[in-house]
Amino acid sequence: LLAKDACQELTEAVLSHPRWASGHSIKLSLLRNAHLSLARMMKILSELTAGELSDLVSDKRVAANIRLYAARTAQARRKREIDRAMSRATV
Repeated sequence: LLAKDACQELTEAVLSHPRWASGHSIKLSLLRNAHLSLARMMKILSELTAGELSDLVSDKRVAANIRLYAARTAQARRKREIDRAMSRATV
């Protein structure tokens, strides 16, 4: 999946196999693959921890658009966490 010459068929085969597609390290590798669809990328990013999102943002092997989306996702999560903490503190 990480090879520059990895074909789209390999990506599709991994995604269609239930055992491979569910592996956490496989999902992280898929985010570094040029053939991942936008919908799959968004789903995988929604499952990652804040630390994993930060790692992706700084990983030059990840496409710029995915790094940007990961940064925005991490920022939105932090904002939600702050908002939740603030609302609990005022109750």
